[in-house]
Amino acid sequence: MKPDDSGQPSLIRFLGERGSLFLILLSVFLFAPELFFSKTLYFRDLTFYLLPQKRILVDLVSANDWPLWNPLTQGGQSFLPSVSNMILIPLNALLLFLSPVRAINLMLALCLTACFENTYLLARCLGYKKSSSVLAAVVFGLSGLNLSLVNMMNLFMALAHLPILLTFWHLWLGRSRRRWLALTILTTVSQFFSGAPEICVLSFALLLGWSLLYPYRGSNSLKMLRSWAFVLFSTLGLVAVQVLPTIDIIQASPRGLGMGSKEVGHWSLHPKRLPEIIVPTMLGNIDEIPGDSYWGHQLVDDGPFLISIYYGFPAVFLMIYAGIIRYGSVVLPRNVRMFLFAIFVTSTILALGRFLPGFDAVIQFVPLTSIFRFPSKMMLATVLPTALLVAWAYETLFLVDMPDLETSKHRSSVLILFPFGIIAVATGLLGLAIAAGWLDSSLSKFFDIGISTGIRQGVAGSVLRAAGSVTVISLFIALSRLGSSPSLK
Repeated sequence: MKPDDSGQPSLIRFLGERGSLFLILLSVFLFAPELFFSKTLYFRDLTFYLLPQKRILVDLVSANDWPLWNPLTQGGQSFLPSVSNMILIPLNALLLFLSPVRAINLMLALCLTACFENTYLLARCLGYKKSSSVLAAVVFGLSGLNLSLVNMMNLFMALAHLPILLTFWHLWLGRSRRRWLALTILTTVSQFFSGAPEICVLSFALLLGWSLLYPYRGSNSLKMLRSWAFVLFSTLGLVAVQVLPTIDIIQASPRGLGMGSKEVGHWSLHPKRLPEIIVPTMLGNIDEIPGDSYWGHQLVDDGPFLISIYYGFPAVFLMIYAGIIRYGSVVLPRNVRMFLFAIFVTSTILALGRFLPGFDAVIQFVPLTSIFRFPSKMMLATVLPTALLVAWAYETLFLVDMPDLETSKHRSSVLILFPFGIIAVATGLLGLAIAAGWLDSSLSKFFDIGISTGIRQGVAGSVLRAAGSVTVISLFIALSRLGSSPSLK
């Protein structure tokens, strides 16, 4: 983390770097059809929930009426008091100048930009190099999990707050300047108003673990806990305008009356979806017509809550490498890396929900667990840890000299290339076997449906794309090591 003349890291300077500007251009490029042409995003909640909600807000404000009540949804509902309606987010000001459709498209583009920029700032403040900071931002912003949230703006916007929240918290604990504490509290308040309280809970859990494990100079656990509690209660006080009405609404809802394990466990992550972490669209494409292009419908409840959980084999491999390697780093100490890796593993397990043994007993006997629904949301806690770990592994292996490595960087690359090569060959052969129809009976048992030509070709294509990604990364590693080999210099 490079300080400016005042001893503080210059976030403005980081935003002016080429990597930051590249990420902004990338976001504009990805949303160009919606921003500059007549295209629009319409999938699922965007059409059925968010667009009507914004139109109602515009109508109420235009009539000089307070947005307290929504008369058009389910016979009438509280509007402003319910946090899920996102009434208090600053981006609603766009509705004063743009149509609801244009405003929503711009909001989504700004959310993706925030994902990129906030992660880049966090990585730079932690001491990552520019290129690895860009990699962290790309992994965070373009992971299957994050892109799955584009049709659920409340979760998309809340998750975009997480990297900058950790940035401000890290600067407060490391510098003890009150402005960083104030910015931390303002960010938690803004995150809550985004309408996804479960992301706020995950954020505070991350802040607590980070506080206790990151080796700050002169750190004191009791002081860290006091700071964390101060931020928590300050946030609750500032968002009470929506917390208290929301609690009242919950008490009158099925959640307040207590839901059974069936309702809580809805949209649990089926264990058979786990290979999708490294194999893209293994269960099909849910956003295509006809509807039978998604052949994993037997494994999900009413369609998947999270359309994709894809990271890719290279990212998962580097994440595991960073999580378990023994040597330390000034950028991300070992205990912090182990903590982030533990978040990935634990969150993935908890996302299985009703497929876990003892799930029914936990819901029945553990207090408060019955008010949380859709266990697959736990996968969202893996996005930031994965981004930071992947970027750390990339930087450690290819960008910096680590004098405490047990082997040379050249040998380390060879050790990585070996499993990458084996995986690429094995995955390629598997894809070809599926395409030839040799594994139709196994696929039929796995998906619990009959295997048509379209399904066979779709699964084979997904597996071959996974093999292709591993091959490309292997070639990149080989070429980068070849160029830096001492024998060639």
